[in-house]
Amino acid sequence: MSDQKQSFLSKLQNIFPRDHMKQRIFMIVFVAILCLCFAYLNAPFTAYSNISPHEKAAIGEPLLKGDILKQTVLIPAEAETPPSMVGFRMDYGNRIVSSKYTAELLAADGTLLNKVDFNGEAAKDTIFLGIPGDYDARGKILTLQLSTDAISADNALSPVTEPLTTGSAAQLTINDQSINQQMSLVSGSRHISSNIWLVSMLVMIAAIVSILLWNQNLARNVLLVLLIFGILFSVTTPILDTPDEQAHLSKSMMMANGDFFVSTPQGNAITTSYNDIYDNIRSTLADTTLHNQSISSETAYTDLGSTMLFTGYLPQALALGIAKLFHFDILPAFYLGRILNLVLYAVLAWLAVKMAKKFKLFLAVISMMPMALYISGSYNPDATLYGLSLVLIAYFINMFFDRTRKITYKEILIFAVICVLISMKKYNYAPFLFLLLFIPKERYSSTKTKYLGLLLTFAIVAAAIMAMFYATTIALAGSSDALAEGGINAVGANMYDQLRFMIANKGAVISMFITQLVEMFGGTLEQLFTFGWLSYSTPSFITIAYFAFIAVVAFCYTRYEHEPQLTLGNTRVSIGGRIGILLIMLAITVISYLMMYLASTPVGLLEIWGMQGRYLVPIFALLPFIGQNVFPLVRKDTLERSTYNILFIAILFIVFVLLKTTAEYY
Repeated sequence: MSDQKQSFLSKLQNIFPRDHMKQRIFMIVFVAILCLCFAYLNAPFTAYSNISPHEKAAIGEPLLKGDILKQTVLIPAEAETPPSMVGFRMDYGNRIVSSKYTAELLAADGTLLNKVDFNGEAAKDTIFLGIPGDYDARGKILTLQLSTDAISADNALSPVTEPLTTGSAAQLTINDQSINQQMSLVSGSRHISSNIWLVSMLVMIAAIVSILLWNQNLARNVLLVLLIFGILFSVTTPILDTPDEQAHLSKSMMMANGDFFVSTPQGNAITTSYNDIYDNIRSTLADTTLHNQSISSETAYTDLGSTMLFTGYLPQALALGIAKLFHFDILPAFYLGRILNLVLYAVLAWLAVKMAKKFKLFLAVISMMPMALYISGSYNPDATLYGLSLVLIAYFINMFFDRTRKITYKEILIFAVICVLISMKKYNYAPFLFLLLFIPKERYSSTKTKYLGLLLTFAIVAAAIMAMFYATTIALAGSSDALAEGGINAVGANMYDQLRFMIANKGAVISMFITQLVEMFGGTLEQLFTFGWLSYSTPSFITIAYFAFIAVVAFCYTRYEHEPQLTLGNTRVSIGGRIGILLIMLAITVISYLMMYLASTPVGLLEIWGMQGRYLVPIFALLPFIGQNVFPLVRKDTLERSTYNILFIAILFIVFVLLKTTAEYY
């Protein structure tokens, strides 16, 4: 074999590694079966159309024993596909009706097409009779016939009817007597959604490519998964169908025009194409009207999102600026903003996994959390927050465990700067700075360095938050925002008035907080698998399985390493350290609820509004510190197999969410 050919094969093997092929093949087969079964079960759907006008519905007389109701059913000849069923409605008057009813569907020549028996329980929904697949009913007149054994009107159903339209050939008779009404009828036709097949195949291909390209470089594997699946989230999630995305898009458009801060009382100017995008809210690539529409040069002023800190919008604004420079149409410009936001998150997550001396695998799993990918694949600035939080925790891990060098003011300053960037985005993450307090004192160059460094970090973070808060309140002066003095937002919230209420009613508010934290926390965690505008979610067993999965990874698999140099010395986290880090996680959670109470809850209300699980994503990365991590040695191939299995399970949860979105919108 020539050296050139051997070099080519070597490069190809580096791209497509051949280790653990049986394991990879099993994963590929599993995910292929999952996606194919999903498409097979969900692609067929029934499209319903009204046969009658469905206007001014009325309740007819109860149908009793001996009565024979006949309704002609006119199937439109222009129907795209032959109807597969005909439906009608019966009223049960909020009673328990046990009487038996029989519905028959007859062809024009009197041939029985279908027959169904039902009672009051079935009448709570539309009752359907199937039409045989070999019978094309288009343009034909069928007959719906009803009879019953009901003796008493109190145990009988009534047909739901509506006025007979002028010129209609429909005819309703009871005991051969014509009634000047017609039953409310619908027909249903079976269709196959090509969009569901297409998206399902894309999800399957994404998973297969990820599995085939994995190698022993965990950080590279994470970057690969985040880019492939993150871009899928970006393009499959409907337009503006992530929380507050319309405000984040508005801010990004302002920054693309060079307005990083509020420049006028009425906000900043953005292109009127924003209205075109908003008019397509919850539209997908398949049904949006934005195709081939140019970005408008006309502008209008808005204050939507104008006071938000610009640091979380740099990639989105860059994308819109590029689109403006090269005259992109609206749709590619919109998706480019989503994708660049995702790319920044993926790069920060890759950096965190690459630099961490410990807990690499768990950081990889948390970075692949479906909610983190879903949010990062939108205009939401929390993508930057999630990525920076992973980097901060990876840096903290190294400060905690790396015994090759002592912690000096340089390391503390770097930690403080990252804390500032995070805290200025969301104040509730300021407690991250106290992580320095729980690093073993022998890790510092001196005791003085530890405590002066903590004091310095606290001063820097506090000053940054106060400056940001002051600048925000100045910018909001005179507005109706909840952070403005005297302002009341749309839900009746104002931070200052709420603070006064809390001080005046300390006992009631503290009691409420404790109760709400206990009662709401489980629901808050469940929201990590609630998507859209909190409009759809995965089945509850998926949520339970995910938390069980990350618990196992955090407290079991993070304990194992194969590099001997990482097992030297005492690597356990002390009881005090574990309790301290747990308290920091609790503090972030409590402050998150407090911020929602101040800024999103009507003044004086003794409950908390607006808390969402996505606000707590970063704190999960600290979970391994809570366990007793002693890092026993295991064989290298055992660790590799376990790592691949864990990454595969993490991918499965991403696949479940993507398929759920597909079923919801496609």
